[in-house]
Amino acid sequence: MDCDSASRRRLVRRSGASALLVGVLLAGCVEPGATSLDEVRADLAREGAVVRTIGTTIGLPFSVGPTRVEVDGREIRVFEYTDVASRASDSSAITMGGYRVHGSPVEWATQPLFWAEGRVLVLYVGEDEALIDLLSRVLGPPLDTGSA
Repeated sequence: MDCDSASRRRLVRRSGASALLVGVLLAGCVEPGATSLDEVRADLAREGAVVRTIGTTIGLPFSVGPTRVEVDGREIRVFEYTDVASRASDSSAITMGGYRVHGSPVEWATQPLFWAEGRVLVLYVGEDEALIDLLSRVLGPPLDTGSA
């Protein structure tokens, strides 16, 4: 499994274990990644982004409401779930390139991209390649939501 530096930093930051255990975990990279909104914001900032929380909004089409976050002047939405299973339920329901969620059609201004890691689902509706690359460095590749 390929582990990026952000995943390793999260693992070291969270681990209260001995140096040996940290080394073993880093070698296997068993950390699932960002599990909270705070960690996503911190990881983006560590990558050099200017990150600011804008506010919250309703959760539709998902089961939780997102926090609106501005990253280098572009808005993303971060959905933070109480557990991985709840997040996985919502993220697995995204189909047809993101234009259908839980079987219902959803309209976006442009192609939506989603990232899922741990307890968070991140949505970016836009075409800024620098932001897409940044989110992919921090959260891994976007979800494969099928074709539209």
